[in-house]
Amino acid sequence: MSWDIALMRPVPMTESFEAVARDKQMLGSRADVIAALARIVHTVRFPDPAKPNYGVLQGEPELSGDDYFIEFAIEEDNDFVASIAISNCCWFGDDVISMIHRICQETDWRVFDSVSGIFINIQTGEQEDGWHIPQSIAT
Repeated sequence: MSWDIALMRPVPMTESFEAVARDKQMLGSRADVIAALARIVHTVRFPDPAKPNYGVLQGEPELSGDDYFIEFAIEEDNDFVASIAISNCCWFGDDVISMIHRICQETDWRVFDSVSGIFINIQTGEQEDGWHIPQSIAT
């Protein structure tokens, strides 16, 4: 199975973009985002020094039963990360969904389904109402 999603920090519909500082709409600095991912998922790698914003998360089926492979791109704007685009997400079980859910739980990020244009609950696939796309991404 494959899925095109992005991780981002949306703005609640109850607040205007202007009321939320730009840096609060971002996921953090590149270093902070990489550190958060490494803390939560120990298998995160950035294998190509020529492409420092492209990373890989890969399960270790022989060790933990996880069977997934994710390629992602950290999208920066002046050293602030606006989103993480997950462009190649392949899996054969529910372990990857639990892992993405855990990342979101521990970072206060949300999952945006790039195809349908909505925020979703990664565990149910249902729409999560009440969120704006951050202004830094929308503009």
